[in-house]
Amino acid sequence: MNWDEEETLAWELVAREAQQRFSETWGSRKWEVFLQSERKLLEARVGLALFGFPEQSNADCYRKKQAKVITKVCDVIVRKTRKYAKFGQVKMSCVFVSAKSKKDRFTVPLIRVLKYDYADDMCNHRFIDTNCNVYRNWECFLKQNKLPHCLILYPTNGIYTQKDGKVLLSRGESTRRFSTAVSVVRPWGSLGVTGFGLESSRIPVSPVVAGTAMKGALFIARSVSTKRVRAKEGETAEHDTDSEQL
Repeated sequence: MNWDEEETLAWELVAREAQQRFSETWGSRKWEVFLQSERKLLEARVGLALFGFPEQSNADCYRKKQAKVITKVCDVIVRKTRKYAKFGQVKMSCVFVSAKSKKDRFTVPLIRVLKYDYADDMCNHRFIDTNCNVYRNWECFLKQNKLPHCLILYPTNGIYTQKDGKVLLSRGESTRRFSTAVSVVRPWGSLGVTGFGLESSRIPVSPVVAGTAMKGALFIARSVSTKRVRAKEGETAEHDTDSEQL
């Protein structure tokens, strides 16, 4: 896979639009704060991030397998924040990774939590995937994620930030040849993120569309944040990359 392929350029343009909307809807606040007594609210927010809106009219009615994933992820969130959180608070946010393999396009939801309440530094952020793997920092996720071999587009440093109204994004590549997590992240792919107007997962790509105009649009989109992205990527490389054990 190559970032300069016309099919990839077409996917990237759509993915950038989706990430912009994710930033505007999910990234408007750095943290969402929940009391540990507000478990139902926490589960509702996590469920929305992982699977979108429930298929049934009742907001609590996710499918059994989905509900089980939501419960497990929330258990990990509470476990990772309980010991050091003041006043029983949980601070979390949602991050989405746009991915393209040879045969598919999909969106990977991640939960970011603040482990130690007294220091809001990036080295204090933990990232949790839908299989309840916990990554010590964003660099750890990039190196040790369980995704299949694919190209990825993500918010720089795993945090939605904007410059001049544009979300700062970085490119990457997952080099694994197999994955144990695809079946779990698949719901976002099948939904097409239509609940948020983000049809980024299943887009028919025509080589004709990805021509000079596509490259020009991508150049404009990237140029806004290139310097900031490079600086941020340099910072993340200094962090510890070991995964945390549950």
